[in-house]
Amino acid sequence: MKNIKEKILGLILLAYACGTFGCSTLHKVDYLKANIQGTDWARSTWTSIMSYKFQDEGVTLYTCPALRGEKRLISIGPPLIPLIPIFLDQTLPNAGEVKFEFKFRIGSPSAETSIDFAKIALILPDGRTLMPEKVRTWRPCFGTFSNDCNCYPEDFKAIAIDQFIVVNNIRYFELDFPTSRASVEECVIELGTIIVNGKKVEVSPLRFKKADHYRYWPFLLPFPK
Repeated sequence: MKNIKEKILGLILLAYACGTFGCSTLHKVDYLKANIQGTDWARSTWTSIMSYKFQDEGVTLYTCPALRGEKRLISIGPPLIPLIPIFLDQTLPNAGEVKFEFKFRIGSPSAETSIDFAKIALILPDGRTLMPEKVRTWRPCFGTFSNDCNCYPEDFKAIAIDQFIVVNNIRYFELDFPTSRASVEECVIELGTIIVNGKKVEVSPLRFKKADHYRYWPFLLPFPK
């Protein structure tokens, strides 16, 4: 009986703390959303924010969410209900200078995969075809897809653009293209052909278009510094 009373009291105190000190927020973030109808791509279940996967010959290729950089705080309020409209633009002042990045994970615990970065291209609506000007690679850091997409580990290193990379396990890659991230509202990513255990596999192009994504945080508690 005493334990039940203590649990009830604990829940009441937690609810009071959340209601008194916490808050909720609603954000709008700009991403690039792919049209995967009629392709070999599928929505990834690893993350809910516009990630896609391609599977063939035992190898899986996952794309990381393509963020455009614009972020806006729509409303704020008490826990659960962000009632107060605020419309605060949180886009960085230098967002127009940030290079367009495309990140993906590729590999298999058993198959050997090869990828030719000289065949990867970003195609814009005006007809321009851009090759990556910088490629970086790293192994999984935290073991979760959404975290690994945003980590910068110690073995994060640059590789030559025209290098033919052989992946014996699982690796992440980041491609930087010579255009600003904020300027890309629509594009096609050509990944070309990968080689899995000596067999060529054609990867379908990904066609992206700007889309809004809303993020809702029901409980935000202040933490002492």
